[in-house]
Amino acid sequence: MGRKKWVKPLIIVAAAVLVFFGLCFAVSRLNMHEAALEANWGLSLPGNMKEVYYSQSEQGFQGDGYRYTVFQLNDANTPFLKGASNQKSSDVEDKVTQIIIETEAAKAQYPNFSHHYLWKTISKYDDTLYIIFDPEKSLVFFVEKLI
Repeated sequence: MGRKKWVKPLIIVAAAVLVFFGLCFAVSRLNMHEAALEANWGLSLPGNMKEVYYSQSEQGFQGDGYRYTVFQLNDANTPFLKGASNQKSSDVEDKVTQIIIETEAAKAQYPNFSHHYLWKTISKYDDTLYIIFDPEKSLVFFVEKLI
């Protein structure tokens, strides 16, 4: 009789622990791409960004490949955009477009280079990050080339 008394509370506690860890895992997956950008590129991203699209190419054995992430960003006055250029660059547009093509992203998710945008590049070893901010749509595009 004493054993049966503890079985039900034990099952309830085990279920609660599983639900807790499941929720923690789900929340961490929501911020995974943002956290990777911060860790890999030393960026400080605002907490109010919302991921709206993600695509990546096949990754090589050493993690090489291409990644493309789009976030909703309502404020251009963020530290990671400091020093961004407001001059159009056909070279940057071409390189960004080629990388996005490699990720097989939907064309509807491409940056619109026909109007004003801000851009910035960060290089680390042989890897390159292109950051494009579209103030008209309040979207920021992170385009990674990982070698």
